[in-house]
Amino acid sequence: MIALSICFGIGAVGLRWFSDQVPDRHLRIALMILEWIPFIVTFFFTFTATWPFGRRRFCWILIFAMALYLSQVVSAEVFQFIFHLPGQGHFTLFSARILMYFGFVAFIPYSIFIRQFISQSKRDA
Repeated sequence: MIALSICFGIGAVGLRWFSDQVPDRHLRIALMILEWIPFIVTFFFTFTATWPFGRRRFCWILIFAMALYLSQVVSAEVFQFIFHLPGQGHFTLFSARILMYFGFVAFIPYSIFIRQFISQSKRDA
């Protein structure tokens, strides 16, 4: 599971390219913090041996991390579509998109976990 949270970290590197294009330094720092939240949250919860709270809250936090990452990717693509950002030398738009979309690999097992949790909670009820 730790490797899956690293997918969000690789995706955050791709999102970093888009936030580097923002001219305001304070907004750029705020975007950088937002980009790393899904990685930090999933890495923390997959690194711990026992969860600090129940499975239901863990499931909601995973959904929040996935939704936050999805909204960041969509916002970056809309930002690119509207403003047509130029490439940055050795780090091109294509490579930023590959890294950004690599973060979606983490959605597959997390979605399976959430589906299993929902089906198990329906059986227990």
